[in-house]
Amino acid sequence: MRKYPEYIYEALSQRLELTHDETGELTEREVFKNLVAWKLGYTQWSDTIKEWVRDVYGIELE
Repeated sequence: MRKYPEYIYEALSQRLELTHDETGELTEREVFKNLVAWKLGYTQWSDTIKEWVRDVYGIELE
């Protein structure tokens, strides 16, 4: 069973030139940071978005 939906594997495999299995070995932090960088073009936004989630929803992300 995979940890993430297929679109995440596809995006990160393409972005990082990894196999799906290698992509599945990434930490949640690495996955989130790379998805933010892929979609928004900025790696520094991942921490800001996590802060927004914490402040708005009360959910702490790693």
